[in-house]
Amino acid sequence: MGGNFWFGRSRERSQSAQNEPLPSATAEYSSPAKDEQDLWYDGTTSEDDLSPIKGSKRANGAGSLVSIPSLDPEEEAILLPYMPALFGKDLPPCGAEIQVAYDNVNTRLRQRWLSHRGQLSASDICQTVKEELSNQNLMWPAFCFKAGQFKKRKPWRRENVFHYEVRWIDYFVREAQAPEPMTESEIVDREKQPSVPNVLGFTCDKKEVLELWDAWHTKKRARAPAVPGTAMDAASGLEALTLKSAAGEGANRVEEDSGASVASSVTVVEQPAAEHREHGEGETQAGSNAWCQDDHD
Repeated sequence: MGGNFWFGRSRERSQSAQNEPLPSATAEYSSPAKDEQDLWYDGTTSEDDLSPIKGSKRANGAGSLVSIPSLDPEEEAILLPYMPALFGKDLPPCGAEIQVAYDNVNTRLRQRWLSHRGQLSASDICQTVKEELSNQNLMWPAFCFKAGQFKKRKPWRRENVFHYEVRWIDYFVREAQAPEPMTESEIVDREKQPSVPNVLGFTCDKKEVLELWDAWHTKKRARAPAVPGTAMDAASGLEALTLKSAAGEGANRVEEDSGASVASSVTVVEQPAAEHREHGEGETQAGSNAWCQDDHD
């Protein structure tokens, strides 16, 4: 009896569903409420959880929304004399692929410095380019993909070239962070460094090649004037003022020391003269007394 009861109820529900009118074809679609939308799906993505497309754009340097106007030739010609010597165009004395990697990194650094009109320091410029290359190396490491897949890295370059680009940017960051002016101990430590930077991962034992490396380092480490009106210009002016005041204090101290030494020498000279004078007067008085005594006799 129980089975017939449940069977009858099920049959009644199916018949009532069939008797309900069908929705009109012209009826408007009502979208679910906002709470229901948030309950089932979320159309926004977190900035921390990057999609492959977003990660690819950020790795290739397309994640910045800041547009900087390009330079005209006249403005570029004005800024070039103030460009840091570290970003000079002289190529290092090494193989062709390593030179291409250096030129790629150096060109990006020069363009970035010019686009910011010299307002950023060399260290900040190098850190920015290092972040971009690190992101590319994280997404598409050198020698870790099949043929053709590494072409996703933009701009495209050979794997060995990109491998040395990641090494060269470490060199630029290290040189840009070197303090100026350097103390004697820091200068000694720099002189002890090998001619070929360790970050490149190779060595050389030819004396003439090492001399070329040393000459190249000398050009890269030359000090260029800061762009007028920038924070670096104010810092260099303050540094020059500090050095000038320190030099003035040193000169005054030397003059004081020399004046004191002259005064002491004059005192030493005058003292024997006074003694000689007193001794002479004593001898004259003794002679006159003796002469008077002879006359008296």
